[in-house]
Amino acid sequence: MTNKQGFNHIAQFLGPAKSPAAPSEALQTLLPAPITVESRRTTKEGKVKLKLSLLGVRVTKCPICLAQFREGEMGVLLPVCGHLGHEECARRWFREDGRCFVCRERLKVEEGVV
Repeated sequence: MTNKQGFNHIAQFLGPAKSPAAPSEALQTLLPAPITVESRRTTKEGKVKLKLSLLGVRVTKCPICLAQFREGEMGVLLPVCGHLGHEECARRWFREDGRCFVCRERLKVEEGVV
């Protein structure tokens, strides 16, 4: 095997250096919604504790920016894998990479969407 053949074999095995961005049609499949309060309680120390959700799914931190979710912020639920993040963070992510920011599942275009 020559050096060029070896390099081609390795390159083919590893794949592209960077995953392509998600197509704009795939971005239309994202499910945006506001972060809402599921429940609220006050601790003995007087601190207010909130349980937040996005479309019925409990949330704590955005897996992209690692910031706590806040009531009223816009989040987005990924239709294929069900992972979620801030809408702004997710859209920025998908401009660079077409895979989920948690499980690396490819963001898919819905059938019939052109």
